[in-house]
Formats: sequence, C-alpha cells, structure tokens
Amino acid sequence: MKYELNHDVIAKQVFEKASADMKSRRKIELMIKTAYEFYQKRKALLTVEQLEEIRPTRSTLNLKAEELKFIELSERTIAAAQRRKFWVTAGVIAALTVTLSLALWQWRKAVERQTAAEAGRLALLAQQQLSRFNFNDALHLASESLKLEANNLVAKDILSQVFHRGINNQLAPLSTALFKEDSLEQIALSNNGTLAAVVLQDSTIKIYDISQDPILKGKIIKADIYFNPVFSPDDASILTIKQDSLLQINRIDGSEVAILRGHSDYIVGATFFNKDTIISWGNDGYIKMWDVKGHFLKDIGHHQTFVRSVEISSDSIHILSFDDGDVGNKVLPELTIWSLKDAENSFSITHLEYIHAGKFWNRDSVLVFGSEGIEMWSRRQKKQVVRPLPVGKDADIIHGVSFSSDADKVIYFSNTGDEMTGSYFDYLVTIHDYFDLFGGKSKEKARVMKQYQKMSNMKSFEPKDFLISMKKTSTISVTQVDFFDNEHLYTTANGSNEVVIRDMLGKPVAILAHPNEVYNTALSKNKNVMATASFDGWVKIWKQNNLPLATIKDIGHDEESNFSAQVFMSPNDTYIVTLAPTSSMKVYDTKGVLLKNDTSLHVDVAKFSPTGSSFTTILTDNRTLLWDSTLTVSKQLNFEGKPDAINYSSDGKYLMLYGNNKVRIYNEKGDLVQNKVQTKDEIFMASFMPKSDHYIVISRDSFASEWDINGNLIKHLVEKQRVISLDMSPDGKNYIVGDDDGRLTINDYATAKKIYDFGSQSGRIQSVQFFPDGKRLLATNEKNTTSVYNVKGDIQNKLLFGGKSSQMLEFVNKGRDMLVLFTEDIELWDASFSKITTFKHVDNSKKRPTHSIAVNRDGTRCFVAFDDGTAEEYYTPDGILECLKLHPNLVFHKEDKKRYNIVE
Repeated sequence: MKYELNHDVIAKQVFEKASADMKSRRKIELMIKTAYEFYQKRKALLTVEQLEEIRPTRSTLNLKAEELKFIELSERTIAAAQRRKFWVTAGVIAALTVTLSLALWQWRKAVERQTAAEAGRLALLAQQQLSRFNFNDALHLASESLKLEANNLVAKDILSQVFHRGINNQLAPLSTALFKEDSLEQIALSNNGTLAAVVLQDSTIKIYDISQDPILKGKIIKADIYFNPVFSPDDASILTIKQDSLLQINRIDGSEVAILRGHSDYIVGATFFNKDTIISWGNDGYIKMWDVKGHFLKDIGHHQTFVRSVEISSDSIHILSFDDGDVGNKVLPELTIWSLKDAENSFSITHLEYIHAGKFWNRDSVLVFGSEGIEMWSRRQKKQVVRPLPVGKDADIIHGVSFSSDADKVIYFSNTGDEMTGSYFDYLVTIHDYFDLFGGKSKEKARVMKQYQKMSNMKSFEPKDFLISMKKTSTISVTQVDFFDNEHLYTTANGSNEVVIRDMLGKPVAILAHPNEVYNTALSKNKNVMATASFDGWVKIWKQNNLPLATIKDIGHDEESNFSAQVFMSPNDTYIVTLAPTSSMKVYDTKGVLLKNDTSLHVDVAKFSPTGSSFTTILTDNRTLLWDSTLTVSKQLNFEGKPDAINYSSDGKYLMLYGNNKVRIYNEKGDLVQNKVQTKDEIFMASFMPKSDHYIVISRDSFASEWDINGNLIKHLVEKQRVISLDMSPDGKNYIVGDDDGRLTINDYATAKKIYDFGSQSGRIQSVQFFPDGKRLLATNEKNTTSVYNVKGDIQNKLLFGGKSSQMLEFVNKGRDMLVLFTEDIELWDASFSKITTFKHVDNSKKRPTHSIAVNRDGTRCFVAFDDGTAEEYYTPDGILECLKLHPNLVFHKEDKKRYNIVE
C-alpha cells in the first residue's frame, strides 16, 4: 500500500506539470489567434515582447499555416526595423564624426596660422632689434620665433647674422642682469663689476650683487642723491655724502662705519686715496685727507674758490686739483699739483681763462684742457712742454675728458649748443705721437715725422691731423662719452634710449637699449661691465660676450710667398688645426683654447682620420708625419719623395699617400701595406671607394683605374678619356665622370658601361659631385659656373646662386644645405638653391678666404680659412641651438619677455 501511495503522488505531480504546460501552450495559441485576427482587421503585427514569449514553445504549438506565416512576417518586419535603426544611428555617428573632424582640422589650421603669425611677428621684432644693433634682443626674439615655426627663414637669417657680423663687429655686449627701482637717481659699480649701488630719491642707497641674478645685499639710509657713491678698493665699503658737509663710510650690508666731519661748506667730491685713506674736496676750497675710521689727518691744500675736481697720480704721491676762479674779482682759474712729500713744493698753472679738466697722463706729465686747447705740462720742470692743441672755435665746450686704459688715447665731447649741428666728440688718435712731434726732442720729432710721412706721404703736420671727430646725429646732443675698453667707445645722447658702443672710427658696433630714455650709466674699473639705468627705473647690467673661436687670430703666414692658411677639424669635434706652410701649426680645442703652437713645422697638407685616431701632415721638407689622437708624432712615413695629398679609407683602417706617379698604402699604425702601384704619367687624384679595401686612381694618361689594397689592378673604370673628376654615388652602384672636353657621363660600376651621356657642356669640367642623397649631381666648369642635373642627365638649374660664380662648395647640415664661397661673399644656401644667409662680405682690399673649409660631424658648425692667417667660425641656423648650449650666459629676462609679449 505504501508503494502505491507514492506512485499516485508522483503521477499526480506529472499530471499537474503536464497540465500546466498544456495550459501555457493553449494560452499562447489563443494569443496568436487573437493577434492574427486583429492583424487581418488592422494590419498590426506581433510586438518584440510577444515574439519573445512565443519563442520558447514555438515548436510545440498547434498553429495553422497562415498563423505561422504571420509570425514569420512579424519577425522579418522587426528585423528590418532594427537594421534601419542601426544604419540611421551609424549614419548620425558618422556625420557627427566627419563634422567633428572638420572642425578639429579647421581649429588646427587656425592654430597653425595663429602660431605662424606670432612667429612672424617675433621675427619682425627681432629684425627691428637687429637693425638697432641690439643683438641680445634680436637673438632671443628670433629663437622664440623658431620655437613656434621651425622653418621661419627670417628668424634663421637673423640668428646667423647675430653670430656672424664680420671682423669689425665682434663685440656683442649682452644684458646679463635686470632689476627695477622706482625713483632712481644715481648708479655706481664696484671695481670688479660684481656690485651695484643705486641711489634713490628718498636718500636711500640699495646695494645689489649683480654677478648672477640681482640680490639685495644691503641698504644705506640718508645719502645725498646727487653724489655718486664710491666703492673702496677692496669693494667692502662705500663712501657717500650724508649731509652737505658730512661724509659717511658704510659696509656693503649697510652698517655705518664712520662719519667724516671737517668741511665748512658743501662737499663737491670724495674718493679713496688707497684702502686706508680718503680724500675729499668742497666749496670751502680745501682738499682734506682722512683715515677710513673717520679721523681727520691733514689739509693737503687750499684754493681761493671752490674746488671742481681732484685727480690722483699713478704713484699715489701727487694730487692734481683745479677751481673755477672768480670772474667778478678777475681771479683766473687755478690748476695745482700738490705733493704728499713734505720736501716738495706745490706747482700751479694760472694763465688760462678757463679750465675744463686736468688729468695726469703719467706721474710726471699733466694734460690741461683749457681755453687755449690741450697742452702738456711737466711736473718736474714746472712749465709747459708742448704747445696747445686747438680744439675748436669755442673755448668753453669741452666735457667728459677721459683716457683709455693704456693711456694712449684721450677722448672728450663738445657741445656747440646748436640743435641743427648737434654735439660731437673728439679724441686724439695717439697722444704719444702728437706730443713727441710737437713738443719732444729733435731726434724723436724726426723719427715720428719719418714714420707719418711714410704712412700718409704728407710733408708736414698740423695739430688737427691728430684729431678724429665723430658726430652722433644731426639733431641729438651727446651727453656722455667714455672708453668701454681700449678698442671701443660708448656714447649717450639727450632724449635717447640707447647707449651706443662704437669702434675707434665712431661706427656703431652694438647698442645697449632701454624701452625709455637712458638716465644714467656706470662702468666698472676694469671697464668690462656696464650698468645703464632708464627713467622708468629699469637697470640693465651688460657684459662683453666674445664668443670663443669667433675668429682665430695670429695663425701666421709668409707675406712674401703669400701662402694661405688652412683649417681642419677632427671627426670627433675635439680639435681644430690651423696651419700656414712657412710659419706654424696651431691646435685649438672646441672652446678656442690654444693647445699646441709648433713653429718648427712648416706644413703643406694635413688630414684627420675619419675615426679621429690619427692625423697626418706633409711638411715642406718632404717629410710625412703620422700623429696619434693626442697629437703627438707616432711615426714618420717613408714615401721616397714628397707626396701631393693624403686620403683615408672610410673606416680609417688605411691611409693613402700619392704623388710622383705612385700610390702608397699604409695601415692605421703607419706600416706600409702596398708600394707597387705606379702610373706612367702624373696622378690627378686618388681616393678610396665606399669599399675601403679598393681605391680609384686618376692619371694624366687618360685612365681612371680601380685597385685593391694589395696593389692589384681590378679594372679600368675609364679608358681613353681625359678624366678630370670622378665621383662615386653614395650607394656605390654608379659613378660620374667629367672630362677635359666638357663631357659628363654616368657609368654602371658593375659593368663599367655608360648609363647616361650628358653630352658636351660649356667649358672644361673642373669637378663633379653627387648630392648626399644620390638623386642629383653638381658639375662645375672652368668658369666656376655650377649646374645641377638629375641622375638621368636632365639639367635642372643652370643659373645657380643668382648667376654668381662659386669658388668652392661644401655640403653642411647633413647634406641639406651648402656653404658656398664666392668671389665677394661667403653664403649659406639650401638644397633647393634658396639663399638662407650671407655669413660674410669679402672686401677685395682686405683678407680673402682660401679654399680650405672644415665642417664638424653633424655639419652645423664650420670654419673657413683666410689668407691673412685667420680662420673664422660660422654656425648654420640649425647649429645656433648648439651655440646656445655652449654659451648658457645668453639669457633672455622675464621682463624683456613681457616687453615683447613672448609666450614660452
């Protein structure tokens, strides 16, 4: 009974489940039947939800054929709708993508145009600064322009011009510090140029360390705003006026050391006599001496009227002072030489109506600038020893008298008071020659006269022959003139925002510019640091920046035989070698430091190994020397006579010497490898092929032959054709030949057959050369006219370089550009023959470039040798960044960036 009961339970469960499935199917069948009847009336198909409900039991449903077709029609319609929806969505997305891409492209183009416009604006600003000789601003504006547009040719040209201004324009002062002080009145520099003292209108002196970025080091309260502070000889203290008749000494940090009391009237000036004593002078007519602790020592001397100026002799024993005299009481101005030696009497000059300045020329001679001109007096003889040199019609126009550091030149400026004429400044070309001629002994006069007659073919001399006058402009008055160093002057002018650095003929070399009028200048004692201040309160500190190796001087050459200098650069950019055959060989490092100067070697030819491991020289005495990487002679090569030239294989393993109808091959240690190759006639050229164990020999007997390293003849590349020049293609598959009849041919290297015959050109072919990319070639005829061909022989450009005749061409910038030497210019051109820049204009009456060029490894820096024994360095535009890395002191300041709206 138990078993039967369990069976019934299971059966009941099965029946109930089957009954539920049946009910579900019946429900779905009824739903389909109802939907179909509705479809017949309204054409409404099944929905997605209804189809999902049907799907699980569709195979078990009992449906009519038309109902099954109804379900299929519903499925197809929904699938088609879903496909349409997909494609519509995809189309919308695609349209949005295209629209967005177009907008992005337009935005990018707009940004590019805006960037190019900004780059162009900066380049134009740089051009303006260059025209004003403000090289610092021009350099950095052009650099900022190239950051925005790397191929801006204007900016590239400016960068090149900044670095290549020619022999008369080598000085390039750069602004190395910048700070601002409102209400600035005076500025002074310490003796070594590392400190600046700025006097403000509130009677405060601020002291800055200007060796790097300016740092405030101290502050002095209560100082005379019209008195220029004076630094002590050790730059540890500053002397200034505290009140009308009081002097004060302060430490650099501003702490007070001493007050000097003793003058009864306004103090005109004061200076350090030495590190322990101070001299002061004033309206009370007294010249007083003090110690640095403020103790009065003694009165040196006394004038009837107020003392204008005091000078100290180089021996620190004598003092020169002068006053203005008293016109009302008819008291003539007096110039007095005082001695600190008790036994020596003072000496006065009182014959002049007016004294502009008095200067010690040396410890015995004094120059007096007065109403009769410039005259020299002897302190020992106490009399005039040279008659006056007249300086102009007006007797009271001399200002700012100053000596050059070697005391050989004196400069001053004159103000005519005529705005149409303007101010001008004069200087004596050489004081020594003038005084020797017009006041020296008869023997010295004869020597000087003979020297000048030889130079200028003049029979007699007037004082004016020793003066040079230079005008600033016709409308602006000069306000200050002084020597910047022994070779340069500087001038300021009324209303001008510039301090002009000039050469000794008055030509502008550089301009130190401010946005507003320059109010004050100061120069360090060693005259290599200058401070300029403008009315808007900006102070700029300038230092000389002589880029190393801008010009290598004094290589030397034989003027009688007129040998030209040559220049070479090691492949690893370690050494620059310059030589003149009859004088010397010099070796420099990349910073221009002279490492070796061997005057015992007279070198004709020199060449570096491609690896830089050795260096070979051919001397005028027929010796051939092999040098190691330290430029020490390692071996003398035996050639049996004097070779004509040197060549290295591309891997540096082999060295070739040729000349005297023979070719000799050596290994990198200088050991002889081959001595068999001999030609019947003169060898024009011999060089290694791309395959370093083969080389080509071109001789006068109309052969161009290929040989292996052991001296075995491989084949004749050219026969019975007068070969002048031959060049292998960069891939070594072809070679081009230029001959004596002006014919050009390209031959296949493997078969030696002609591929292209260019026919006869105009004039004898002097040289042929593949472009570094191997797609074009250059051919130069006997008239130095260069033409360009493609490798199929089609001429592409006949009037290269604007029709100018090139003397020499060297590929630089990895073959992208060409350094070209012309008769009158040294220029840089790109590979499409558009001129990039002119490095130098060659003056026929001065030095001229030789056919010697050295290029560094990446072709961004090159040297050209000149016939006066110099070699000049030039940077390509791509090499300017390299120069900036070598010279990090080329700084562009934040305030200047704001001034020119430069965005980093």
